Amino acid sequence: TKGIHKVTFRDTQGNWMDYLFEMFNTPYIWGSTPAVVENHIGSDCADLIVYARRRAGYQQPYTWSYGLENFTATVARPRSGEDDIFRDQKGNKIPLSKVRPGDILLFPRHVAVFFEDNGDGYFGAEDLMIHTLYNAPSIELVNYPPDKVLRWKK
Repeated sequence: TKGIHKVTFRDTQGNWMDYLFEMFNTPYIWGSTPAVVENHIGSDCADLIVYARRRAGYQQPYTWSYGLENFTATVARPRSGEDDIFRDQKGNKIPLSKVRPGDILLFPRHVAVFFEDNGDGYFGAEDLMIHTLYNAPSIELVNYPPDKVLRWKK
């Protein structure tokens, strides 16, 4: 209602990711619609990402998790290592020169945004991502390797 005020925190990464924070403290809504998202009622994982891109001025249509592959390029296909650092298909650690903040992490039927390295310079389970899945958008540990890491096409 108009009597309820919403306060949002917006981090300052200096890029499209800043707008992800506008959806914090809104509920996860599976199969959200553009109207629901644009009015800050809530979102699912893919719509959270698309919303931020649109707010940053990109002509990005709403789509589902795997639909994001039509607008991105694959930059890595991580797999688990013996430690918490993910490996490429050859078994090499994935450096941050390969996977960068703002890249999209495509999991089975779920997407997130790579947010921050833990300081070791490699992409791994202890790094942070922004996503929404059954709860309001938040920053959480990556925990396990995504199927693919995607980067927006220019």
